[in-house]
Amino acid sequence: MLTEKQFADLLDRPESKTMDFKLQDYDTATPDKKAGFIKDILAMANTLRQESAFIILGVLEKGGRIIDAPGVTSHRNEAHYQQIIHDHVNPLPSFQYFEQCHDEKSFGVFEIHSLPQGPFTATKRLAGETVRVGAIYWRQGSMNAEVTPFNYFQARREWEASIGPILKRAQEIERNDQQNRLHDRLSQVLGFLVEAINGNPFHWSKHAQYCKSLDALLDDLRKIQQSINAKSFRLNAFQEKCVIESAHEVCELIRSLSPVAFQLSGERGVLWLSVSNSITQLSKLYPYQTDSVSTVRRVIIAGQDEFSLAFCELIEHLLAFELAKIS
Repeated sequence: MLTEKQFADLLDRPESKTMDFKLQDYDTATPDKKAGFIKDILAMANTLRQESAFIILGVLEKGGRIIDAPGVTSHRNEAHYQQIIHDHVNPLPSFQYFEQCHDEKSFGVFEIHSLPQGPFTATKRLAGETVRVGAIYWRQGSMNAEVTPFNYFQARREWEASIGPILKRAQEIERNDQQNRLHDRLSQVLGFLVEAINGNPFHWSKHAQYCKSLDALLDDLRKIQQSINAKSFRLNAFQEKCVIESAHEVCELIRSLSPVAFQLSGERGVLWLSVSNSITQLSKLYPYQTDSVSTVRRVIIAGQDEFSLAFCELIEHLLAFELAKIS
């Protein structure tokens, strides 16, 4: 199913290698009448392209423009069309048929997907030989045409060579997107620790999936790092307790995710191990020993005690892990 805008955009396009309009549904009552449908699907499937091709039922086109779009009054089940192709074609092209509503009218839409397994050819003789067994059909402009195997494979090699750099770039973009999503999920687990610094007494029971990622907490991390460097960052005993409890809570999870971090890059994998080590050191201070919850805020200076050392290193490593994504 297409959105209203996507379908309207298709109607604005002229007939071409990837677009065909039919006023009525295909007549598939007899073998020879099925040939027209099979030939159209074969031609669209064999046409070299990156995007889907479409055949839209219920549209009258003439001279390169649509002159009427009454729609269709009924629809066959998609399985009907799939069965015809399954019985007469090999390899099987990928397509779907669906009903599309537009301007209070109903249209039939065949979407033929782009696949590299071609050429797609008929395997059974049809009456009148409108579609010949083994023949390769594709689109030339807005018409179906037969092409020799030599010309088809030569054109295919040239087409694949021309789109090779484009496909490579698209694959790189997709891979980077996947890595960024994975990084964000990992940084969401680490965000659990940054949020704990505020001293929420119930924070340890909060699931990491409800925390902000380090990307959203980057400014907070930078401010903490700057305050530590200026020896002006302060925490009270209650906040230290929350940080230690949270580190204890996620320690095993962080360790188990090390292989995932290495999938991103060796650099981020090593940084993750550094984060894990700092969290381990903090978790060893659990349970936090204090007689009362003090409201006195003490300056956190790296190296002055076990907590301060592990905490300052943690902030440094968290910041480095998130900035590794940007670089």
